[in-house]
Amino acid sequence: MNKAENSYYRYCAMLMIVGFNAAYGQATHDQHPPASSSYNVRGALGLEATDIYESGTGQHEYQLLPNVELELRYTHSDTLNIGLGFEYSRELEGGNNSSPSEYTTSFTLDEAYLEIANRNDSVLVHNDTILSLGRKRIRDSREWFYDTQVDGFIVQMMSSDESKHLFLSLNREQWINSDFLHHHDSDPVNNLIVAFEYQPQRKFDIGAFLIVRNDTSSEHDSPHFAGISARADVLDNRLSFWTDFAAVDGEDGDEGIKGHGFDVGVTLKSTTEGMPYVTLSYAFGSGDGDEDTDFRQSGFQDNSGEFGGVTNFKYYGELLDPELSNLKILTAGIGFRPRKKISMDLIYHRYEQDTPLDELRDSSLPMAPNGQSSDIGTEWDLIAGFEHLGNIKIEIALGYFMPGAAFDDRSELMLLDTKITYDF
Repeated sequence: MNKAENSYYRYCAMLMIVGFNAAYGQATHDQHPPASSSYNVRGALGLEATDIYESGTGQHEYQLLPNVELELRYTHSDTLNIGLGFEYSRELEGGNNSSPSEYTTSFTLDEAYLEIANRNDSVLVHNDTILSLGRKRIRDSREWFYDTQVDGFIVQMMSSDESKHLFLSLNREQWINSDFLHHHDSDPVNNLIVAFEYQPQRKFDIGAFLIVRNDTSSEHDSPHFAGISARADVLDNRLSFWTDFAAVDGEDGDEGIKGHGFDVGVTLKSTTEGMPYVTLSYAFGSGDGDEDTDFRQSGFQDNSGEFGGVTNFKYYGELLDPELSNLKILTAGIGFRPRKKISMDLIYHRYEQDTPLDELRDSSLPMAPNGQSSDIGTEWDLIAGFEHLGNIKIEIALGYFMPGAAFDDRSELMLLDTKITYDF
């Protein structure tokens, strides 16, 4: 361990101690807001360590990321909400190659919004209307369509029986500077997001989505997405299924875009505690031999969820982690939940390209396919989550990727990712 790394580990330890002291101080601080108002302050201390090892060369790359998150909420009479969210992090990247370790410090504004709610007891279809202005996080339940912060305005309308929900956002990418320590120019990209969700019965949701991107720069990356979804927990929560489908058209530079993709899956659970649950899913993103016109996701997606455990994970592979574009992904998994707040999942992924190309869109792999074969390879993931330690949550992910014939370099890759989070 070199001097820079040793100093950095000491810094991380000091950061955690300071955070715990801050948490204790906050817990003992007593505020007395007016009866019609409420304040809520919460935060999290996190430490994530990631290491990727390549068997053929013996090379490994690591990342150490401590961070502090703070959220502040103010509510007045159930009609006015103000939210602020900040995150401070200092990332260390390095490895056993000759390159020096690199530090990246950021202090970001995650959320800053004003929310006004109009609530009434009428029998109109849309009973509650909520208008949000500023930066706010939006997400769908599987984070397949979007999971991101948007800068602009959001309108949400809900029916009196809460079975219908209309969501609309008009926003501009990075309109509000997100990092106080670094200046980023605002991208001249405007987005329209519309989502309608209908719940015909409890724990059964049907949705329709529309995402229109308007890039006014010279790149003119302006895809348009239309999608539908169905997600449900039935048979006393013993069976969960999902169906997501999207079609994309529009323009990428001087070329047209046209493609489609879908993700379908099912999880079977037992009513007996500690018994295993099994998952089978298949995802497809079309490809026609040109990476500029293949199906792609919205760019807002996170592709993160859980099959029955206590922790989210990257359901297209912790190591490969691709965007669903020109890909076929078969996933099978078995999981155990011996206690309410403890789970373990073993996940298998099989990858093939729809059309052989020398590119994987937005993948974490350090190498590119050769474009001669569609066999990308297989990955095994082991995911463990623990929430039994008070406010501390531990998440561990092991990944093992075996490249297929699409790679000239057949070196196997291994990943170890550990997250420790303390909520206060």
